[in-house]
Amino acid sequence: MIGIGVNTGTSADAIDVVIAKFSGYKIHPTIEVLYSSSYLYPSHLRFILSELVENSHKFLASDWFKMLGEIDTGLGVAFSDAVLKTIRKSGIKKSSISFIGSHGQTVWHLPTGARHKGKAVYLKGYTLQLGGPHIIAEKTKLPVLAHFREKDVALGGQGAPLAPILHAELFRKYAPVVVINIGGIANITVIPSYSALSMVYGFDTGPGNRLIDIAVKAYTHGKNSFDKNGYIAQNGTINTGLLSRLMKDPFVRKKPPKSTGREYYNKAYLKKHKIHLKNPDDISTLTAFTAHSIAYNIKHFVKHPVKQIIICGGGAHNIAIIRYLHDLFPEIGIKTVEELGYKSYEIEPLLFAYLGYLGLNKIPVNLKHITGSSEAFVPGSIYYP
Repeated sequence: MIGIGVNTGTSADAIDVVIAKFSGYKIHPTIEVLYSSSYLYPSHLRFILSELVENSHKFLASDWFKMLGEIDTGLGVAFSDAVLKTIRKSGIKKSSISFIGSHGQTVWHLPTGARHKGKAVYLKGYTLQLGGPHIIAEKTKLPVLAHFREKDVALGGQGAPLAPILHAELFRKYAPVVVINIGGIANITVIPSYSALSMVYGFDTGPGNRLIDIAVKAYTHGKNSFDKNGYIAQNGTINTGLLSRLMKDPFVRKKPPKSTGREYYNKAYLKKHKIHLKNPDDISTLTAFTAHSIAYNIKHFVKHPVKQIIICGGGAHNIAIIRYLHDLFPEIGIKTVEELGYKSYEIEPLLFAYLGYLGLNKIPVNLKHITGSSEAFVPGSIYYP
């Protein structure tokens, strides 16, 4: 069976698409990447998304809903265009493709519900991903599986991370291993042995590239949206006092299961910590914060020996983060997924292709040890053309 995975992460910097083949055993298939591509995220939609998250208090409710609608519809069109372009470039016949798995753009993530003055405002948690799966289905004429996180939250789970489901399939042969996914948010997957998913666990550790990207954009006055290869961080000096304060972050120190997103790590977070983003030292310190928060979580919450670390996501290209992690784990081998034959941007869209495969084939997943959900469930909802 051939399927397509589409993903855009917390950083909202790209739309990543992968075409994958699933063969062999139905429950634990062999997963092969046939083709992949990455496209620029539509700038006007990134601006609207940023305004919604950072400045939602400035808008009337009617404006807020209009912006949500524009993101949902606009991304549905953008994802469809990216999928169709990838199919054309790959040379793979569209008739041989069975489905699309699309994550959508996370707009808000609050899996534990909300409280106001000590009282519960929402008894249930929630998570919101937009991306017009109905539009993708109609424009591509392929079934689309989407809304993977909502089911998990409905069952009392965090809705994240979902990456361990795929990491267990791809990287179990390297066990005992920790897989670090550094996107906008960082998360880890712990694979103690060559075993079933029930032995695998994982959780968000804190910021990935999210705070670094905000800092770089401010420092370069909008000329750059990320620190390419960690160049700016490598030319700054870590402010140890600031790093020490950041490491008291309650989310970083919280016991898993746990997940977070842009509603927590944002401009307001930097303002709260009085980070003015005027020099490369701030970027060095925030980069170190990403590495140190990951290390803190591995050292405090990983219950098994770790002999190897594998890094994926955009942070795999940040040489400063990699260097800091080497310093924090001098006796553990660290590799990126590119050293294992994958492109760094392929893993997350491949995850949603795999989840789409599981959903289409009605194969349940049990994420109790990962997200804390109460029972197994078949991932995703299906939109037919």
